[in-house]
Amino acid sequence: MYSDANRWSYQEDAIKEIKNFFKNNTNKKGMLVIPTGGGKTLTALRAINELFNENLISKKVLWVSHLKTLNTQTIKVLKKQIKKERFLRQLEEVNPLLKNVKPQMVKEASEIIKLNKKDYDFIVVDEAHHAPAQSYRLILGSGLPILGLTATPIRLDGLSMPFKPVFQITPAELFLRGVIIKPELKPYETKLTYNINDISADNQFNILNNDIRNRFVTEKIFNNKKRYSKVIVFVRTKEHAKELKRFFSQENFKTKYYEKIGYILGGDENDEGIKNDDYLEKNKKYKTSIIINCGVLTEGFDDPSINTTVMACPSKSTTFIMQCVGRALRRNPNLGDSQKKYMVTFSDNMPNVNYRFDNFWAFGEIDDYLEPNIEKIEYDSKEDFYKQIEKVFEHKPSLNSFCKKIDFKTQKIDYELLKSSNLMLYNYSAEDYGEKWGLIYFSSLDDKTLYLEKTYNWLVLSVKKYSSGKIDVPSILLKRGLNEGDKFLGTTAAKQNFWDSIEKSYQLIKKRGNEVKKINRLYYYSFFERKDIFKEELEHFVSESINKDSIINKIEGLDENKTYWVILVPHTIIGGVKTFVIEEEVKQDILNTINYFKKIITEKKPSEFKKIIEEKSVTYFDVEKAKIHFEQILQIISDKNKIYREENTFLKVYQKKTKK
Repeated sequence: MYSDANRWSYQEDAIKEIKNFFKNNTNKKGMLVIPTGGGKTLTALRAINELFNENLISKKVLWVSHLKTLNTQTIKVLKKQIKKERFLRQLEEVNPLLKNVKPQMVKEASEIIKLNKKDYDFIVVDEAHHAPAQSYRLILGSGLPILGLTATPIRLDGLSMPFKPVFQITPAELFLRGVIIKPELKPYETKLTYNINDISADNQFNILNNDIRNRFVTEKIFNNKKRYSKVIVFVRTKEHAKELKRFFSQENFKTKYYEKIGYILGGDENDEGIKNDDYLEKNKKYKTSIIINCGVLTEGFDDPSINTTVMACPSKSTTFIMQCVGRALRRNPNLGDSQKKYMVTFSDNMPNVNYRFDNFWAFGEIDDYLEPNIEKIEYDSKEDFYKQIEKVFEHKPSLNSFCKKIDFKTQKIDYELLKSSNLMLYNYSAEDYGEKWGLIYFSSLDDKTLYLEKTYNWLVLSVKKYSSGKIDVPSILLKRGLNEGDKFLGTTAAKQNFWDSIEKSYQLIKKRGNEVKKINRLYYYSFFERKDIFKEELEHFVSESINKDSIINKIEGLDENKTYWVILVPHTIIGGVKTFVIEEEVKQDILNTINYFKKIITEKKPSEFKKIIEEKSVTYFDVEKAKIHFEQILQIISDKNKIYREENTFLKVYQKKTKK
């Protein structure tokens, strides 16, 4: 159990590892990996402080950033610690030599290396996943010891990283410690189709900047404004940022709920015409705000009061999404352990895109470069789970022989640990679209670190370098912790087969080109109990309802042999919504009424509406015989500021069937 007394103890471990690394490895490059919100900058400063204390360094330290916001943030943290004389006023003393840490931008740092390298004996490279870029050539080639810092040790362009790992902690462990807050995931499907061929190209995304989609995004955000109180929205074009700002501002005019609606772009461009640093500092003071940004806030931005990240445009990059989501994961020191964070995503039908990233697992667990198929197994009960998992095996017959070899039986899977468990399947067939399946099953944080961080993700990062070359993968994986007694990847053959599945995926993607063809090599499963899914959906669905607190009690006593729906209807003409629980027949009657009036609105003259309404007027009843008035149903489709969609009005009630 973690508390404020030991929540950040991993920083002490990191400092110790950094000291030992540079004590025993002069002129070496080491990497510190701590996810956003984990105190990466402070940990590095404390480590440098320790290097000064141990006389391992004595001159100046060059701290290199590629963004002005990062540089400014480092200067602020550095000055704050020096002024306090103790880190965070309560930890170790600050060595006076810490003032020799000199934050610089990449260009200025390169000039310093050219002209005054003798004055420095250590370098820190912030956001070091950018370091393989040409602009870092002089810095990396300086011959000085270098500590790289990153939250996301994956290059967007696939270039290899010139650092040896010194210390790494995963987002999963920081969630467990309560250092960062795992967000609730809120995915929305627009049901719109767009012909986009490459979702890595920003210039293809202007097609998403249209009134229908922007209104849909606006509606979803404002319907949940009490949850999504302090919001950062990510889009891919400047035009889209400005247009969404217009839609949000128009909606906000009615309620004045948000204190600030704005946009921020690169080059100090924002809706107030001030410097971006000043703009962001100003935004920190608001309790409620929405800031739409394009290409600015993925790195170097620290505001713990942000509680919602909105991905208004898709991305298939794990790194990019991790950077975006990281803006809303920081623990707010003014709130307790009950604080909530949200990740909101909007997805479209893009038939020309090879691979659509599934955001529900975008926390750095598994690299997406080789397009693994991400699957959710939903179940009602223990018996239902075993049925669902058997269906997976039925479609991959070769798994049965593999399971016999390693004595793995699905019936022995610990049902109590399902929510923290994952299943990975890999196809190591030598034929392009043949099938020879192996599996890895894990249910603990240690297993996840071993099989994903140290094995799968590392192999994916290495595949470009080692593909089609001579590499002794089994020996390397043995050194990385996969011992010979491992149930799933213990043998030399299993390790080689796992590598073959990864290497073959890479070759198939290269061979495929722009062809839309699924890669049938890697599957990654997570498990969800349906009652938990429905509970979250229900809370989300009724969050703005005036009677949301009573809805759970109504559902719990329903007849399990009938089908029920939750319906949201306008409460009054001036606003607000109310929730009712209705039977299937009532839902169908209401739906018929809605569809009928949607049709006559386009066919009849306004002067005829009154007579038609009088003829069709009827009162509906919920399960407790409470009235749902005809006028409330008409309001559902008459609100010009909202798009009527069946899924926005009705939610099917999940009922766990009692075994008889």
